[in-house]
Amino acid sequence: MKLYETIKELCKEKGISIAKLEREVKLSVGSISHWRTSDPKVSSVKAVAEYFQCSIDDLMKGEYHG
Repeated sequence: MKLYETIKELCKEKGISIAKLEREVKLSVGSISHWRTSDPKVSSVKAVAEYFQCSIDDLMKGEYHG
């Protein structure tokens, strides 16, 4: 599973939208959607991983299911 799909699934499990996640971790609107076609900054992925209380590796590999 790719990073974007993993984040989308985690948002669904948590009952939040990707837009809400972006606001919570202080990312610009639409930034996570851009990760489908471009590489994100490590600091941005770290912020998302911290939000979901998992490792960056788990997010990148699609192995985290909270």
